[in-house]
Amino acid sequence: MIAADLRVTERTVRGWRRAWCEGGAAALKSKGPCPASGCRCGSGIGWRRS
Repeated sequence: MIAADLRVTERTVRGWRRAWCEGGAAALKSKGPCPASGCRCGSGIGWRRS
């Protein structure tokens, strides 16, 4: 399952899919760094596959 592989919720994946269906690849483009201090996006987790 995509959500488990990416370690996100199924709800997040549904949101990505909805955005992609409505706006194509441009809708999935990063909007910049997370403003929240507890955000995982800046935690050093890489895109390595185990």
